[in-house]
Amino acid sequence: IFPAEVSSVIYMDQNGQKKTCTIIKDVTDQEIKKAESEKIALKYEILFESFPYGITISDTQGNILETNVEAEKILGLGKDEHEGRSIDGEEWKIIRPDGSDMPPEEWASVIALKEKRVVSGCEMGIVKSDNFITWINVTAAPLPIEGYGVVVTYNDITEKKQIEKSLIDSEYRFRQFFENSGMYCYKVSKDGIIIDVNKKALAELGYSRDELVGRTLWKIYSEKTLDKAKRLFN
Repeated sequence: IFPAEVSSVIYMDQNGQKKTCTIIKDVTDQEIKKAESEKIALKYEILFESFPYGITISDTQGNILETNVEAEKILGLGKDEHEGRSIDGEEWKIIRPDGSDMPPEEWASVIALKEKRVVSGCEMGIVKSDNFITWINVTAAPLPIEGYGVVVTYNDITEKKQIEKSLIDSEYRFRQFFENSGMYCYKVSKDGIIIDVNKKALAELGYSRDELVGRTLWKIYSEKTLDKAKRLFN
């Protein structure tokens, strides 16, 4: 038993009698290839839709052909709306990490399409309709299949960016207090080595910053306060 295509041909023999010829064609190889193609297509569909990164695929003109479920979540766009855009469309509002506008010629997807090369590690902010910014890390690569342009993958790094901003803000507030507190302020290592010193201390002690950083704290004071300083940092 094997898969086959069966067809019949009616013809006239030498005596003018109608005859039927049945043709049986073994299509085992075709069926195997069809099954393999269906298996590959199913794998692609499962991977495409379950991949934990957003995926956008364009044609050679930059028109978006396909997007996955994760792309909808990250970008906040429905599939139809997303696939109605192009990768460099005016609908996108993109900003750089410093908050300034990022023009299309700097987008990973556009560079990959125009220059036919992989572009990775591109951080950009997607400004949504409610002005909320979703930060993404983007990789784009040419897709060497006829009719296709680039495949773009991206993950949401908004939480990471928020943590970084909080640390920067905290450091700024600390720095403001450190420099403007009106008291002597030092940053000192566990063994008493001066790491940093504020303007008040420099002005009162008559040292430059370079003269103090790297020295042991208690060595800049008189013998009278030496024991007290040692007790403080031991």
